[in-house]
Amino acid sequence: MQRAAEAFDDWAVMPGKQRRELLHAIADAIVANAEAIALVESWDTGQPLRFMSKAAIRGAENYPFFADWC
Repeated sequence: MQRAAEAFDDWAVMPGKQRRELLHAIADAIVANAEAIALVESWDTGQPLRFMSKAAIRGAENYPFFADWC
């Protein structure tokens, strides 16, 4: 929580274009690593791998959605 609060000041003054680029880069990294993320999440939660594979991609979709609000 403390690190999030500390990072907020930097995020708040970051230009919207830079925020958008960063959020899209995060989404791209999630998609690029979706298979590994799904495997770890499957181990962690006990959910089937096929479900977690879709969840990883779905999670990545949130970043561009919110990036466009920056």
